[in-house]
Amino acid sequence: MPRDAREAFHDVIEQELNAERAAVLGKAGRKMEAALAECAQASEVLAAAGPEHRPAAIDGYRAAFRRYQDARMGLCIYREALGLNDHRRVDEIFRPPPPPPPRDKA
Repeated sequence: MPRDAREAFHDVIEQELNAERAAVLGKAGRKMEAALAECAQASEVLAAAGPEHRPAAIDGYRAAFRRYQDARMGLCIYREALGLNDHRRVDEIFRPPPPPPPRDKA
C-alpha cells in the first residue's frame, strides 16, 4: 500500500476513533447532567418537606446523590481510559451537589 494511501486510511480510522470517544464522553456528560438535575429536584423536595415527610425526602435525596456518584465515577473511568487522569476538571464543569443530611438527625 502506498504511503499516501496508508496515511489516508490512518486518518479515517483516527477520525472514527475520535468520534467514538466524543460520543462516549458526551453520553457520560449527559448522564451527569441528568443526575445533577435529579439532585436539584430532590433538594427542593427536601427543603419543602415538613417534619412528617422529611425522612422520606432525605431518602429520596440520598438515592439521587448515589446516582450522581455513579454517573461521576462512570465519567471519570471513561476519562481515565482516554488518559485524562486529573478529575478536578470534572468537578469544575459539573459542580457536585452537597452531600445528603444524616437521616437520624432530621
